[in-house]
Amino acid sequence: MTESVLELSNLQFQRARLRLALDVELRGIVLAHGFSGAGKTTLLNLIAGFLHPQHGDIRFNQLSLLNMAVSQRQLAFTFQHETLFPHLSAHRNLTLALAAAAPRTSKKQRHHEAEHVLQQLHVHDCRNQKPHTLSGGQLRRVALARSLALMPYRKIILLDEPFNAVEQEQKLNLARVIAQSHQEHNVTLITAHDPAEPHLLELNPRQFVHIDTHASSRE
Repeated sequence: MTESVLELSNLQFQRARLRLALDVELRGIVLAHGFSGAGKTTLLNLIAGFLHPQHGDIRFNQLSLLNMAVSQRQLAFTFQHETLFPHLSAHRNLTLALAAAAPRTSKKQRHHEAEHVLQQLHVHDCRNQKPHTLSGGQLRRVALARSLALMPYRKIILLDEPFNAVEQEQKLNLARVIAQSHQEHNVTLITAHDPAEPHLLELNPRQFVHIDTHASSRE
């Protein structure tokens, strides 16, 4: 399978004091880093389609995403504010997402895949609990488990500060699971403040993109 490419072609976005300007091709696992307020979350929102650039293009494997609805962009995303369904258990949140992303899979397969990733992230014991009963770290890991479960079926994976609120002793394991779950057809974009943190190095990123008022990449 050919490696996927996410192109940010002369992309420009400005709002209030924030100005992003990017011209870069992203492949594999990409770590976008910068200080708070630099525009990391804005970048993810642009790729997802929640915001629209004033100039430039966003292409995935040469196909422009700009005129596509969010639901058409083949995304899995975990943003900083959790979006789990509050009336559903942790396990049901995953199987529902899997049913939407891969409707041809069987109920048994979706159950197995949800169980597997919950075990990987050490939240299997919480699988029958609803979000409001979980700790902050457990809630974060369940939300991330949902995105990781979708990696075989989605192409662009957006993880906004995924290690925030995660217990320190769980961060290395989370990084390893993200790296193991990434597939060749994925571009996985992860935001962080400091790219030198030990657990981030476990991701073995293909590229680093520094976000400030402008962005540049280094491989």
